[in-house]
Amino acid sequence: MITFQVYVGLPLLHLVCRPLEDVSESIPDGPHKCFMRRYLKDWPCPHLIHYTAGQTLNVELNGVQQKCEVQVVDSSLIQVVFQNNQHKEWIHRGSIRLEHMARFLELQAAHEDDSD
Repeated sequence: MITFQVYVGLPLLHLVCRPLEDVSESIPDGPHKCFMRRYLKDWPCPHLIHYTAGQTLNVELNGVQQKCEVQVVDSSLIQVVFQNNQHKEWIHRGSIRLEHMARFLELQAAHEDDSD
């Protein structure tokens, strides 16, 4: 395999795209956008709920909180199985779909409102 290096001067370089000031602007409005804004704001220490295999919890699925069991914990992800239909899914431990995280964020928002 032969490779060639080509050097070009500045007049031949053209800007194709610019980085966004707020990277969440490229995400459609909705829960994912809110999650990413909060995640990036909290980086490098995002809020994560601690779970263990076998633990039961409620997770939002199709707009409804449903009972699940944690099957596997892998770093910042958990694999859960929903008790009503045995559907398995990997979920980030900081997801607002987790009932514990949704409650935590509500309490945090209320505390921030009180301190203002």
